[in-house]
Amino acid sequence: MFRSSALVTLLSLTASAAGFLVQLMLARRYGISVDVDAYLFAISLPTFIAAMVSTMLGYELVPRIIACERDETYKKHYITSILIGVMGLSLLLGLIGGVIGMLQRQALPIDSPIRVYENLPNLIFLAWAICFSQIVLACVTTILNAHRRYFVGSLLALPPYLGMIILLLVLGDTTGISALPLGTLSGTIVGILIGIFLLRHHLFPMPFKHLLLPEMRELMNSSPYSAVALTSFFAYVPVDAYWAPQAGSGVLATLGYAQRLITAIGNIAVAGPSAVLVPIIAELIRDNNYKELKRLLLRSLLVIGGIAIGLAITVTVYAREIVHLLFGHGVIGVKEINTIANTIQGMAPGMVAMLISVIALRAFFCLRGVEKTAGVLGLGWVAMYFTISMITYKHGAYGLATGYTVTWVIYFCVLAHQLAKRTSSAR
Repeated sequence: MFRSSALVTLLSLTASAAGFLVQLMLARRYGISVDVDAYLFAISLPTFIAAMVSTMLGYELVPRIIACERDETYKKHYITSILIGVMGLSLLLGLIGGVIGMLQRQALPIDSPIRVYENLPNLIFLAWAICFSQIVLACVTTILNAHRRYFVGSLLALPPYLGMIILLLVLGDTTGISALPLGTLSGTIVGILIGIFLLRHHLFPMPFKHLLLPEMRELMNSSPYSAVALTSFFAYVPVDAYWAPQAGSGVLATLGYAQRLITAIGNIAVAGPSAVLVPIIAELIRDNNYKELKRLLLRSLLVIGGIAIGLAITVTVYAREIVHLLFGHGVIGVKEINTIANTIQGMAPGMVAMLISVIALRAFFCLRGVEKTAGVLGLGWVAMYFTISMITYKHGAYGLATGYTVTWVIYFCVLAHQLAKRTSSAR
């Protein structure tokens, strides 16, 4: 188990490194410009929806597929039904998104340069196509994981990043920043085709006459709570896309660079523990060993918190040097480097609270009957960050970064209280 988890963690870090390489290429080619602002604005809502639905599938589907492993015929019908259902749902989201995309521009201030950006409609269209394809890829990856094919499941995270890198190099000079979403879409489609090929014996021929409609409805009824609970890790994207353009040109791009650096650094602290700890936590809960569970959680949160604090201090002290090393060799100048560095410093304490919240929430989801509470916590995070951003956005990227930190600190305190309460009362 540990070896598999370590391998999956390594592949996850490889995907994160590839994603960060894309950000470096983006920074050196476009810097902090209206091109980057327009791209991040276009993908903000589709990325949020795709990430939320994809993560929800990971939480919901694996135990359901494993539960029907003893009946191979039923499992095949179940997998096929879910895949067809998810494809239909994601296509519907893509079509609805196309309509929303036409109104998306209206959320921008009248004088925003993004509003008059010539290529914005194409970027929005591509963003919703990516949303559709990424949800399908997440479903295929989840099915592979349920079959214990963790290695290939993790490998499917790489094609979208490789697509971005290749098309930025090949088409970046001719198509502009549109090369980035084109690369994402192309790589995601390649990942879907590879995944379906690997699952061909479990999917084909597709038993269309035996679709399990009740099971599909059951999944749809139970999943919204999980999806809402997980918004806390993705909702900053649309919230930033709303408030950052009102704070001025380049603010959204600054937040994008800072956020991706924080995410890449944060994966160092949580990628391994989140993969290894969850099975152990689930086993302790199954055996009603809550005394050992509380010891494990306390030790884990202290260790991960200590690592996160060390990373945050390092990032805070050497923020300018890190940003200059990574972004200072393209069109980004000294002023922009200082702005990104200040933003990272504002986010660093929030990164600590966010990382330990990842472990705490994973443990929380292992408990029974917590879905509604987790959903309320997720909605609370979104409402809190939106409200605080409304107060702080006038201070630019640093103001929004400060709001990010305050929101995560409050969220973790509430989550830790709920986790302690549930583990103390459960027997």
